[in-house]
Parts: sequence; C-alpha cells; structure tokens
Amino acid sequence: MTRRRLGDETLMTETDHTRPSNPFLRNALSAGLIAALLGVVAYGIVTLFDGFQILDDGYFYARYAHHLVTEGTVAWNPGAAPSFGPTSLGWVFALAPLMVVFPTWPAQAILVGCAVFAGVFALALLGLIARDAPRGVRLPAMVLVALSLGLSAPHFAAMVTSGMDTAFALTFVPFLLWAYLGAERRATTFRAIFAGAVGGLAFVVRPDLLLFAFAAPTAMLVLGRDEARRSGAIAMTTTGLVLGAQLLAAQIYFGRPLPLSFYAKSTGFFSDEMHAVFVDTPQLELLKFALSYRILLVLILIDFVFAPRRWWRATSPVEKGITGAAVLFITYYLFFVLQMMGENARFYYPTLPVIAWLATRSLARLLGDRTDRLRDATARLPIAAHAFGAAALVALTLPAVRGIVEFQPQKRDDARRLGRFDIAAMHAEIPNPSIWYGIREFAQLDGDFTIATTEVGVPGVVCIDKTIADLSGLNEPWIVDAGGFTAEAFFEQHRPDILYQVFDTYPQIRNELENSRTFRNDYDYFPDLGTGIAVRRDSPHHGFLIELVAKYPR
Repeated sequence: MTRRRLGDETLMTETDHTRPSNPFLRNALSAGLIAALLGVVAYGIVTLFDGFQILDDGYFYARYAHHLVTEGTVAWNPGAAPSFGPTSLGWVFALAPLMVVFPTWPAQAILVGCAVFAGVFALALLGLIARDAPRGVRLPAMVLVALSLGLSAPHFAAMVTSGMDTAFALTFVPFLLWAYLGAERRATTFRAIFAGAVGGLAFVVRPDLLLFAFAAPTAMLVLGRDEARRSGAIAMTTTGLVLGAQLLAAQIYFGRPLPLSFYAKSTGFFSDEMHAVFVDTPQLELLKFALSYRILLVLILIDFVFAPRRWWRATSPVEKGITGAAVLFITYYLFFVLQMMGENARFYYPTLPVIAWLATRSLARLLGDRTDRLRDATARLPIAAHAFGAAALVALTLPAVRGIVEFQPQKRDDARRLGRFDIAAMHAEIPNPSIWYGIREFAQLDGDFTIATTEVGVPGVVCIDKTIADLSGLNEPWIVDAGGFTAEAFFEQHRPDILYQVFDTYPQIRNELENSRTFRNDYDYFPDLGTGIAVRRDSPHHGFLIELVAKYPR
C-alpha cells in the first residue's frame, strides 16, 4: 500500500500484491472452513453408525419410545404401569416419531436421532456465538469453536453415537443461554417470562440442567441492577412455576417426582463394591473431556487467572451465574455421582456449550482494543493467504481424522459392521458370546416370557414385546421403594423364565441371587455360560430353553 498527500486528504493506492481480499470471497472461505471442520465431526459420527456403538443404557429410551407409540404410556414393560426410568423424558418423546419410521430397527432410530440433534447443537451454538460475540471476534470465535469440535471429533462422535440423551441435552443449552442473555440485555417482562419458561423445561430435557436454569436468574437477581433484578425475579418465579407443574405431573403420573436413576445413583443404593469398580471413572472421564477441549478451557483460565478483577468487572451477571453453575455441575458429577457407563465423558458434556460460549467471551476480552486492528490487518491479506490459513487449520484435524479411520467398526473383528442395525443378529454372530445367549430365539417365543438381568438395554429392544425384569433398579420402582435389592422380594415381584446372572460389578445382587432358596430350588443354573444363565424349571418354555442353552459352547 502506498500513500500520497493531496491537500488535506490522504489518498491510498494499492499495488497488486497488497490488494485487500474480496470480502465475499473471505466470507465464503470462512464458511467453507467452518463447514470443513464440522465435516470432520460429521464424518466421525457417520463412521460409527453401528448398533454395537450404542451403550446398553441407550436402548432404554427406544423401549420407552416404542411403548409410548404403541400403548400411549411411558412404561418399561408392555401393559405395565408408567415408570419414571428415563432420565430425559424429552429424549423419549423425541425418539417416538423415529420409532414410527424405523419400527423394527431401534438402533437406527437412536443413531439417526442422535446425529440430527448433534447437528442442531452445532448450528445453535455457532448461531449463539454469531449473535452474541463482539463484531471483531465473531468470525474467529466461530472458527475457534468449530476447530475445537473438529479436534475432538473421535471423542465427540463416540459420545453422540452412544445413544444416550447427551446429544439431545446439548441442543437445549444454547437455546437456554440465548433466552437468558436476551432477558439480560433487554429487561422486558416478556423476555423474562420466556427465559424462565425455557429454563423450567430443563427438567424434561435433563434434570441436572436446572442448575443452569436457576443460576442465571439468581445471578441477575443478586448481582444485577434494578431492571436486571426485576427480570431475574420474574424469570426465577416462572422457572419455579414451570418446574413445580412438571414435578406435580410426574408425581401424579409416575408416583414419584424424580427419575429412578436419581434414587438409585445418589442415595447409596449400590454397594461399596460397585462404587469401588467405578471409583476412577469420574476423574478419568473429566481428564479426557478437558483434553478434548483444552483450547477453550485455556482461554477461560488465562482470562480469569491472570486478571480476576478485570474478569469480575467485565462479566455480566448471567455470565457469572453460568460460570459458577458449570463449576458446580462438574464438581457434582466428579464427587457425588456413581458414573456407571460414564464413557465418552457423557456426564460432563452438558457443560460444553457453556464452555464454548465463555471461551468466546474470554477471547474478546484478551484481544481488547486490538480486535479492530487485527480485523483490518487480516482484511488486507490477499485471498491466497486466507486460503493457506484455512488449509492449515483443517490440517490440524488430520490426527482426529486418522483416529476416526482407525476406529471404524468394519475394521474390527467382533461382528461389528458399519450400517448394521439388527442387534439380535449381530450378537448371534459373536463366536463365543459372554452375554445374551439365545437372545434372538427368545424374541421369537410366543406368549408370556420374562427375562431378568441388570443390563436390560439390548434384551429390552430385541425382546421389545416381552417382560424384562430389571435387577438394577433403574427402571423398576419396587427395588428403590424397598431400599435395596433382596432376592426373595424380587422373586415375589417376578418369576423370570430365564435369568442372565449379573456381572461381578454387582457382587451384592449376585450373592443374593445365588444364596436364595427360590433360586436354588426353582432354577437350573449354568454358571459356566458367560456370566451364568438360570432357567426356571416350571417355565412353559423350559424344554426349549434347555435345548437352546445346550447348543452354546462352554
């Protein structure tokens, strides 16, 4: 760029090699960069479209959704009373239409639903940043978040395809933030009521999200000025009313206000041996999560640690509130929850939208008044430089792409194949199964048939029209109501035709069953088959079951 002075004006002329890049081309290239980074995530999800990828608990929701569609009730067993087993009632209702589309392929319904909500989450999060970030850092912030998702693609994709409610819950959080930020900036009664109503709906999405729903208005009420305090009070009141209505409805419909998992996992229901098995899970999964999103977390830490007073002055009440809520959320799951099936940091992932949003705010503060100069400097770069920078950022995700390729199901020799959704057939193809012996044959039996086990997800969808007796207490309220598992109380409730003996991670339940008089007197027990199989002697299917059990290798 050269300058020449003429009177009081400064005229600027451009040489070819310093000509500013075309704004349209820059924006198109930026959009392409973000799409490419998110494409890495999409590639990871698609390569895990495999029925075996879904966690056993993920199949809970498909069973509930099936009964919702076919019987109109949120029930675990066909024809049974409603059961508050699903942590996320919203995920059950979201899956219901997909169970209509894929009535015989619950795995496909689950994976399609998870993938759709993962996509909505990414778009909602980027939309929130595009609306909320200061103009000078808007595009860098969007690229930063997309890059973080791309770098963590294997981890994020595994979380999404686990079939749990996590992807659905993630989608809700950006909208919750959007509502409260709007109520804070324009303190109108309507916006406050709307934000409070959205916050109250957190209960049906995932109850633990209520921590964010209450933290934001509490911060507005305590730390805000007159208008903000008024909005906070209205929003909190609305959230409380919406939540109260849902708790009352749950009490009337289910006979209890909270999911069974709350009572089972947070009130000492499980034995000390069970806690010992999963004692390291919270720390290990949190470490994986933190490493996956280290760029975002480092920005937040730098912003806070090196200038805490500036951080306090520069942050709004809502930002302070959700920051504290995120810390409390992680602390709660780190120290106070038994993380069974805590794979892929699924208990921590609901904080990701909050972390991403806080990181963009930290980025804006760290750049400060350099934002405009940085934007002008990059605008003067030729389009070739922008293209090179975009290519370099995409190249950073190559290790993630390599990790996805190496983890593809079709490369593993355990009956896993990309695009396979027939769970019964896939389990039957395993050469020496350690669990689910004969599950496909059981599904074809006519008449009443009951299976008992702790890992109820797979049999729950394979034998979707059969009774599944849940020994773990996550879907059947009688165990929680009794204050714990006892074998005799169980046999009073159920007389299963076949019982898959529980894993060693449930030593108390296993010992109760094996020492039970009913178990010894009424069942033929084959302890050398996987975890052990017991067949009821007076079952109308006893002969068939014994013949079936005899076919499998010891």
